Amino acid sequence: MRLQIWVALSFSEPDLAYKMLSYACRTGTALGLFQVDHPDNVQNQVEEETPEAALDRDRTRMAFWFLLHYDCIFRLRYGTPPLIQPGTWAVKIPSVVDDMGNKMGFDPLHFIITTKITLVIMKFFEMFENDDIPPDVAPRVCTLVDEISSIAATWRLVCFSALE
Repeated sequence: MRLQIWVALSFSEPDLAYKMLSYACRTGTALGLFQVDHPDNVQNQVEEETPEAALDRDRTRMAFWFLLHYDCIFRLRYGTPPLIQPGTWAVKIPSVVDDMGNKMGFDPLHFIITTKITLVIMKFFEMFENDDIPPDVAPRVCTLVDEISSIAATWRLVCFSALE
């Protein structure tokens, strides 16, 4: 689904991409994807987890974090309402290691960076939860911009528009 959303966005089809994301979120909710680390989840009550079960749980966590990332991007770029509401999920960040990345077919570095950026974007949206503009909005937004800049500097990210 992540690839389909990306392809739809690449071909300037944000409505289609948003519909796919919405469907993926509804499906994920139905499958328990948003509650993988909730204390009431039966899988969390197992004493010892096999390596295969741990990898499956990290795959589930990874899928959720990609959905949350895309939800934040749509909210920022297209002004869509949130598909994933604050407080409706209990999902830890997966343990990302090179070996897991190879098994799961993703770049761990990309995941780390997008997750850090997603967390900053979520802080931005939290400022406006009550539809009120906080009186100290400018310095708070500047702090978030500094966080994004710090992520870019730490991971040596290059802004492609600056290269043109």
